[in-house]
Amino acid sequence: MQVLANSPKKLDGRSKQIRIFKNGKRRCARCLKYKSLDNFYNNRAMKGLKGSYCKSCAKEYLFEKNGGPKPDKLREYQRIYYLKNKERLSEYKKTWSKNNRHKTSASWVVNALIRKEEIIKPDSCEFCGIKGEKIQGHHPDYDFPLTIKWLCKSCHQRIHNKIR
Repeated sequence: MQVLANSPKKLDGRSKQIRIFKNGKRRCARCLKYKSLDNFYNNRAMKGLKGSYCKSCAKEYLFEKNGGPKPDKLREYQRIYYLKNKERLSEYKKTWSKNNRHKTSASWVVNALIRKEEIIKPDSCEFCGIKGEKIQGHHPDYDFPLTIKWLCKSCHQRIHNKIR
């Protein structure tokens, strides 16, 4: 599928239209690179049902537009949301724990051993080596709770995103 942009661009004195889609990839309107379609957010109003900015450019744009992060505002919103939905969130946690016993029990075993100082939590991430951040335990297989990879939050999140 080849879709051409509506507005022709003049190159070398001749009118030439820019290809938005090429070889199954879409061109980002901001960084002008061709990227795979999973790098674009869905947008039913746009051609090809994808947004015009790639995900990284869209995040940068929103960050610049909104004037950077506002952690105090976010924290206040989360606090109010929690107070309004306390019962529903509590019920969700109970249901999740009941449906994921193997995950919770692996976590309990490791935490108990850390408290007894039988396992010492390292101070750096096994993947990126960063120090000074809170290190989390990752279980590649919950059937073996003592097989743990110690990761920083961002590496841990990256692994779980690949798994899903």
